[in-house]
Amino acid sequence: MVDTRAGLWMLLGIAGLTVVTALISVLTGHAEDHTLRQILSNCVQPAVVLLPVMGVLLVSSEWSQRTALITFTLVPRRGGASSGRRSSPGS
Repeated sequence: MVDTRAGLWMLLGIAGLTVVTALISVLTGHAEDHTLRQILSNCVQPAVVLLPVMGVLLVSSEWSQRTALITFTLVPRRGGASSGRRSSPGS
């Protein structure tokens, strides 16, 4: 995932958001809420949202070719676009 700039920045963004979330969890709130369980629960939230997005982009090869966004936004019928992509010699 780090072979492209987008992949590198996505992973760095997830790591950065995790650190920021940890700092906010530690610095705000009541003292009884500062348990390891609560802090880790808060830290996982950015990854829970962004990792599935990264998985979809990885499977569709969107990092390197940028074709899935164009194909599936311009073609209203998914069947024709999917069968055309499967039958192409490059896939």
